[in-house]
Amino acid sequence: MLKRIAILILLSTAAQADSFSSSLDRALSNNEAGYLKLNSDNSVTVEAVVSSGPASVIATEITTVTTNTTLTTSSQTVLCDATSGAVTITLPSAASAYSSGNGSVFDVKKIDSTVNACNVVVSGGALIDGSATSSITLQYAARSYQSNGTQYWHK
Repeated sequence: MLKRIAILILLSTAAQADSFSSSLDRALSNNEAGYLKLNSDNSVTVEAVVSSGPASVIATEITTVTTNTTLTTSSQTVLCDATSGAVTITLPSAASAYSSGNGSVFDVKKIDSTVNACNVVVSGGALIDGSATSSITLQYAARSYQSNGTQYWHK
């Protein structure tokens, strides 16, 4: 069953409202999943269609690590188990994790209850919020890291 939801969005021009309505109607009638983008010409388009069908699920990679690990740009969610000792997770270089205005996002969560840290660093020495290392020390604490092409930022 396809469900429709009401969304209140304030648009500044009638052209934006018409374009938004048209894009939303098309997306719903085609069972498209994605987001609506406001373009510089005030038109609205459906972007990043990830799948079609009335019941779509977006799956992301999830990995559990217990030793020092270097991530690739396809890595997404990392569960860090530092039971046996501190673990260092190395993110890809900031430049390789950034393309055409889009920075890759990496989620890291510490899952053990020890005092051992899950340390996150960047390949190539880029900084994370101005620091060389981001440490996660509490069980179930999590951080997201996103590249802007020159360094990483906590989200």
